[in-house]
Amino acid sequence: MYVALPIMSTMRAQRRHLAALIAIIALFGLSAGASASKTTPIRMTQVDLRDYPTVHLTVVTPVVGGLPPALAENGAPAAGVAAENLGSRAAIVLAIDRSQSMHGQTLTHALSASRAFLASKPTGYQVSVVTFASQALLLSPFSSSNSDADAALRSVAIDPRIGTTLYDSVVIAAHDLQSQGSAGRVIILITDGQETTSRATLDQAIAAARRAQAIVYPIAIRDATFTPRPLQALAAATGGRMFVAAPDEPLPTAYRLITSQLRRTWQISYYTAVRPGGSIDLTVKDSGGETARRTIPIPAVPRTSQSALPFTQLAIALVAAVGLAIAVALIRTARAKRIARHDLY
Repeated sequence: MYVALPIMSTMRAQRRHLAALIAIIALFGLSAGASASKTTPIRMTQVDLRDYPTVHLTVVTPVVGGLPPALAENGAPAAGVAAENLGSRAAIVLAIDRSQSMHGQTLTHALSASRAFLASKPTGYQVSVVTFASQALLLSPFSSSNSDADAALRSVAIDPRIGTTLYDSVVIAAHDLQSQGSAGRVIILITDGQETTSRATLDQAIAAARRAQAIVYPIAIRDATFTPRPLQALAAATGGRMFVAAPDEPLPTAYRLITSQLRRTWQISYYTAVRPGGSIDLTVKDSGGETARRTIPIPAVPRTSQSALPFTQLAIALVAAVGLAIAVALIRTARAKRIARHDLY
């Protein structure tokens, strides 16, 4: 009797604790479910005036949809809009770090995940492979077939020489992408972020990616030499996103997240009516009514498309043409005078 009472009291206390724990778990589950049900808001991740008066922007929508986001400039529908979704058609460079810091299971997981990505990619994706360590190398050209890229991945091994040319690999990948007709251009960068021996700087790598209108998605390996800042900068400057994985963690999840992101990503271009010195108030709206806004100032002397000559170059060309025409006229005049003197004598 004296023993039973404490036991019964203990059991009642345990039941109360269990009921409280179940209530907490239920509340947490509802909270987690509610937050999981919320969609990510529509985002403009990049606006590029490099080809002004053509404006390029990258938009990520909350959900996968068949229609591109509606685009308005200063409250009116934008003119000459062209939009391409990256979920079905894109040119993708797989840039894989094979430096000595990627030894062991880290490189093994990176390569197996890359091969799995190839096997499951949409048929409209064209893929090439770049590796980097003591030097950056283009291993396979762009192809919608998996054979070249798969063979390249199976040949990758740790570089016996010391060095990591991370920034050089981004420059090579960007140059390779510039030759592609697809509007969707992507660099998937698998590395721990350590940079040691590139000729290019981080700013030059970012500039090369932006010239190619490429989005950089780093898959960052959190190992002993993990250096996230340059990877974060590359992603932020190009409209991408960084994914982080442990060294011994398989990477298919990161690839699936990137594929999901691409299916919600639109690259849009249009012709702006705003003149130099003004500003663009951009509004994008998805099919669900979600909107995002961003105001972009246009410099008084904006950088024009590479296909157009800047004023100074045009002026130099004009002066050279006039000078050449004068020289030709003087030569003809001198020749006519010599002929006239010859006829007189």
